[in-house]
Amino acid sequence: MIVAQEKRIHRVDVPEPRIWARRARAWQEDKLVLTGLVFLAFVLGLLLVFYYSQVSVVGKQLTDLKKELVALRSESEYLEATIRGYSSLGRVEQLARDHLGMVEPTRKEVLALTLPPAGPQETGAYREDNRTPEPNAIIAAFTALIDHMGQRLKSTVAAGTGV
Repeated sequence: MIVAQEKRIHRVDVPEPRIWARRARAWQEDKLVLTGLVFLAFVLGLLLVFYYSQVSVVGKQLTDLKKELVALRSESEYLEATIRGYSSLGRVEQLARDHLGMVEPTRKEVLALTLPPAGPQETGAYREDNRTPEPNAIIAAFTALIDHMGQRLKSTVAAGTGV
């Protein structure tokens, strides 16, 4: 008798070793890329934190400098007001009397100087007639004052010595 036998087929899905090697290599490359991306994100985060910290440091320095500028301007205004107070003529006169012992001159000690009026031709630096330099009026008045004081000093010395 003939009996039919069942034929068993053992079918196993085992991939070839090359496919496993390719998949393992691809997985390692993906892990490497993923690790690189994580590292890059970390470095960018550190740079961002550094940038913001530098901005805040510079902002604080700017605020401190603005406060210092306001203080310096206030001090400058105070010093200018003090200078104006000390340089007023009334203050100078008071200091001259109190600290330096100065007194008002008497009528005899005052010397009035008069300047000769300038003519219409003598308005320039040179006279038109002989082209010589015109004497300065202030220097001429100062010279006259010195001469007058010198004559008074000679007369005082002569009176004291009996000459």
